[in-house]
Amino acid sequence: MFLTTSSDLILLVGSICLLLVTGFTCWLLYEAARLLHQTNQLVEETREKISAVELLVKTVGEKIMNLSQYAGIFAEGGKKLLGYFEHKNDDDEKPMKRKKGKEPTLDEIEEGE
Repeated sequence: MFLTTSSDLILLVGSICLLLVTGFTCWLLYEAARLLHQTNQLVEETREKISAVELLVKTVGEKIMNLSQYAGIFAEGGKKLLGYFEHKNDDDEKPMKRKKGKEPTLDEIEEGE
């Protein structure tokens, strides 16, 4: 047989252990590479989503800025509209003026007393 001495047995066990350690190291490097690849993909997807959210926020901000420019115009128009209605209500509440040359009616005379 090929195992004639005890040193041959030690070398055989050492060779098997070296093969096992080498195999484990290769497997470990492969798993680490897969993990780094998945992490890289996750980071890229996260960057894409963040840029999409950033674009959305920027677009909404621009729309709000455009809307705020029109808000002044709407406020001024609202003030004028309220002023018109107040003026119209004031005209409705004023007492009717008598026209000159017209005789007062009995009801108007009674109210005046």
